[in-house]
Amino acid sequence: MKQKKAKIISNTKIAQDTFELVIELDEIVKIQAGQFAMLSVGQQEGIILKRPLSIHDYKDNIVTFIYTTRGRGTLALSRQEQGEIEVILPLGKGFPKLEQDAKVVLLGGGMGVFPLYSICKCNPQARFYSYLGFRSLEQVCTVERFQKSSAHCVVATDDGSMGKQGFITDILACGLDKLKPDIILACGPVPMFVALKKIIGNIPAYISMEERMACGFGACLVCACATKNGYVRTCTEGPVFNIAEVEL
Repeated sequence: MKQKKAKIISNTKIAQDTFELVIELDEIVKIQAGQFAMLSVGQQEGIILKRPLSIHDYKDNIVTFIYTTRGRGTLALSRQEQGEIEVILPLGKGFPKLEQDAKVVLLGGGMGVFPLYSICKCNPQARFYSYLGFRSLEQVCTVERFQKSSAHCVVATDDGSMGKQGFITDILACGLDKLKPDIILACGPVPMFVALKKIIGNIPAYISMEERMACGFGACLVCACATKNGYVRTCTEGPVFNIAEVEL
């Protein structure tokens, strides 16, 4: 974990309320797929607390984030088109390393789609089958990246405006017995995890929890997550957990 200033290379709108932020660090930092960063979002506007953003992609000292503008902080971040930004990274525990030729289902819902791409980039030895869910066509982005990295890629929208209509977990359930993956890696809202837990049987699954955070390194206790062994801090013990351990 390092706190440093980074140069903003670009901060571009790529879908409705969705931006891609690319930063350049002054050194190469070792990152694990599924980890996140805390970024300053608007100190010039009086916003003191950093915001957690999952890492979408990374290569050498270039790190890419994709985020949606949900509140005052991320809206302020979307207005930063140049200059420097303070960042703390890498934070948290990421997804497990995958075995050679492992058959891997990537399951993403909404903003949870974006962190999954880093798994493809750092595990080229695995075979990926991507299931990506969005609210509507206006929110759909990055699909072509998963298509290039996956044996097949299924897209669903709640309203049917692109791909299949319905919840992405329902679509996965229809083909899960035939697909027979070795492992499922997922990120998205809690209702998606609840539905996933009902359909996986004995298939191992790891999920990245989307909890509110204030500090990112375990001091504030805002991001408490309930597990079978009691409450843990999502920012340090997670954000990735074995789905069997989490109380959903």
